[in-house]
Amino acid sequence: MEKIGFGCRDCVHFLPFHLMTEIGTCSNDSSPCHGRLRYGSDPACSFFGLASVRTSGLPGIEFYWCATCREGLHREELVNHVGHRVHVGASTTDAEFNVESTCAGD
Repeated sequence: MEKIGFGCRDCVHFLPFHLMTEIGTCSNDSSPCHGRLRYGSDPACSFFGLASVRTSGLPGIEFYWCATCREGLHREELVNHVGHRVHVGASTTDAEFNVESTCAGD
């Protein structure tokens, strides 16, 4: 069952990749899409939750990803992101990206 008018990008369980925010994965363990690559324009599934988190956060969830600011945040920082598109968890990148993008002195 699809939520009409909403796509994966609007779901709280969608974790967009850091540099390509229209591509991500589903973090909901109950969803058949869990861990799979999803496009932001893909239709929302029956486990859809609007990516608008209250300032108190969700029970048991400590870390979030603000797609508007493109930064990870802790539950206590949610008050600074009211009205932003906030997702559960943190954005993920692969290990090779992390190595290549890390500034390190030789």
